[in-house]
Amino acid sequence: MRRDAEERHERIVAAARELYCALPPERVTHTAVAERAGVGIATLYRHFPDRDRLGEAVAVDVLHRAVDLLEDRLAEARAAGSGDGRRPAIRAAWEGAIDGLVELGIGPLVPALAPESFEQLSPPAVELKNAAERALGGLVSLAAEAGLVHPGLTTRRLIATLIVCTRPPTPGVKELEPQVGAVLVRLLLRGGWAQDPGE
Repeated sequence: MRRDAEERHERIVAAARELYCALPPERVTHTAVAERAGVGIATLYRHFPDRDRLGEAVAVDVLHRAVDLLEDRLAEARAAGSGDGRRPAIRAAWEGAIDGLVELGIGPLVPALAPESFEQLSPPAVELKNAAERALGGLVSLAAEAGLVHPGLTTRRLIATLIVCTRPPTPGVKELEPQVGAVLVRLLLRGGWAQDPGE
């Protein structure tokens, strides 16, 4: 792909990602994405002939970003060593990972883009999903060792909770508390995940 075509491709994917974070999935049309990306509709269709291919590209892009984020935060946490003074560094890496996932938009993006079953993901998406889960699992283990989360917290429960908490609220809820998702995430970080959900 030529550099100018690659740049257009990246702009289109970024525009679609932003729209999926801001709008219901059914309103993320090729026309809306083209307008947001600043390209002609014909250009968009040359890159992504249908909605499924565009959604797949956005999903792979977000997974790439998630893997980079989580692997970086995991490396930071591991670099803290094994002494008593490592807890603040692990906390910083842990909270940075969670905040980063929220900023990526996993709340609106996963429900909009994920297939009904993970078995339907493309091979590149599966590879990236597994890499993200491995890195997140490492962070969860370190956070549990540092007493930041309950030892029984699993990566899948963590992700499911985070997605539910950060999905766009209904207009009525948003009117009551515009930052409700951020409030819930802070509560989780400040002790919610430290509790045994069975207690």
